[in-house]
Amino acid sequence: MIYSQLRAFHFVATEGSFTRAANTLSVTQPTISMQVKELEEVYRVRLFNRRGQRIELTEMGRSLLAITQRMFDDEQRAEELMSAARALETGRLRIGADSPIHIAPVIASFSDKYPGLSLSLSTGSARATMSDLYDYRTDIALVADSGEEQRLVRHRFSRDRLVAIAPSRHPLARRSSVPLSRLLGERLVLRENGSITRRIFEDAARRIGDGVSGFMEIGSREGVQEAIAAGLGVGIVSEAEVGRDRRIVAVAIERPTLTMTEYLVCMKDRMRLRAVEAFLQVAADLPAA
Repeated sequence: MIYSQLRAFHFVATEGSFTRAANTLSVTQPTISMQVKELEEVYRVRLFNRRGQRIELTEMGRSLLAITQRMFDDEQRAEELMSAARALETGRLRIGADSPIHIAPVIASFSDKYPGLSLSLSTGSARATMSDLYDYRTDIALVADSGEEQRLVRHRFSRDRLVAIAPSRHPLARRSSVPLSRLLGERLVLRENGSITRRIFEDAARRIGDGVSGFMEIGSREGVQEAIAAGLGVGIVSEAEVGRDRRIVAVAIERPTLTMTEYLVCMKDRMRLRAVEAFLQVAADLPAA
């Protein structure tokens, strides 16, 4: 049994005429008649009783129509679903980020433009975020460093300074800037190994001839900021992540100035997804950070 034969039968049955069925399907009447005849002959059944210009369904025809009605109803619903997905009226996009602060404006703008799409956001270190992307647990990610992996497509998103954060009563809090070498003499609170912020800071420290030692390691930005607010040391964060916590003061780092570039990345084979393409466009349309 082939699809075209079932389709011919279904539309003859629902239209009540071979001629109207042919017009609906944009084929000739002989084509429709042949397809119905082939279906009857292959299975040795009669689906219609012909009474001159009139046709009536046989009992077998009525039973088959009950099945094809569900079949073509499902086909129509599938077509409507796929058309809606193409228009981004429905579907799902999974986003990963090493910081929710940077990606939040894009998500808000995207959600306003495509309210029918379901969005999810997972956050973590750059290493964990890239692992989710490689394992297809997310469709697109915002990270400070993705490497030069050939499987990826990268779009530069923003560039941000790294700053030191200190408790509001700390001596550094009274300064507008501080040399990197001065920070190395402080008790430091840094993110976990795999954090791009930490790597940039440690690389810069090695370039000026000193290493980073005797620091506290905490596995989240929120944890770092709470530790700083509690007076446990001085931290290094992206300037955009400082927030408005009055317990903490941000101090610019100089000699050298440290910067971090964020990229929107996705697997090359995910670029075919209409939602990914639309998300990248929304990000590109936002004012440059």
